[in-house]
Amino acid sequence: MQKKTIWSLAIGYTLLTILLHNVLDTFVGDVMLTISFYGLFFGILWYIYQIIKFGLQQFIYNWKHKQ
Repeated sequence: MQKKTIWSLAIGYTLLTILLHNVLDTFVGDVMLTISFYGLFFGILWYIYQIIKFGLQQFIYNWKHKQ
């Protein structure tokens, strides 16, 4: 997918979630907001994992090639 399409979907999902949760106060809005929070949580965890993985790879590379 193109970057523009992904951003359009993300903005649309956000607007729909705000409309259904805050304005109309529906169960569907609550579910969508919960999914958003889980996505944010796992996204942050994945980002931290990637940083740690990159750091370990650099450490191992430098350790093996140190002379």
